[in-house]
Amino acid sequence: MATVRERWSSYSERARRRAWLQHLSGYIVITALVLSMIVARIVAGFVSPETTVLNILIFAVLSVSSFSWWNFTRRLLRNSVSTLIGVLIFIGIPLASYTDGGPDSALVLTGRTATCTVVAVEQLPEPVWGNHWRYRLRCPDGAEPQVLRDDPDDQAMSGPLVYHPADLVPARPLVEFEDDTSTAKRWVFQALLAAFLLQTTAALTTGVTRWLFTTAEPSPPPEN
Repeated sequence: MATVRERWSSYSERARRRAWLQHLSGYIVITALVLSMIVARIVAGFVSPETTVLNILIFAVLSVSSFSWWNFTRRLLRNSVSTLIGVLIFIGIPLASYTDGGPDSALVLTGRTATCTVVAVEQLPEPVWGNHWRYRLRCPDGAEPQVLRDDPDDQAMSGPLVYHPADLVPARPLVEFEDDTSTAKRWVFQALLAAFLLQTTAALTTGVTRWLFTTAEPSPPPEN
């Protein structure tokens, strides 16, 4: 009888660990998907009408994966405060990524500032996110960023420009990059991303602890 009980106990423990491992693996995958979609949105750029469809697709995947991330998170942390913060994150991250806050945050890390020469101003075949003109520029370091604008004679383009050397994110006139609205958007995006990473770390730490040191089973999310 004891042997049967021990075998059953051993089987239950293996099943419990396997369930937690599957839960944690799924959480890691969905977290990586959210982060990859954020990066994809930042580097996509609105450079042609076709990328409008791409950005809509990225937004849809980001929204669905953010919701899934929140659902996994509240299963792991199981408290109302974390659930509320998770709601704010999964709603805010897609929206903040689709403002200038995401690309501008990338420019903070990797951007350069210089007064670049306008090489050409081309009219777009059709407006892209309200912009009718593409400015092609050449910067002192050899970079050739492109900027979409609504005015063919935009005075902001004659001043300093904040740009990525490889043009991976949209360049911005310095005067707009440093204004209060753009600064606020950057702070919102960065605060949401920091909260996302902190809550992810907390959820993973909690999940690993329960997997290794408790007898608890992965449970369904708490009822609201």
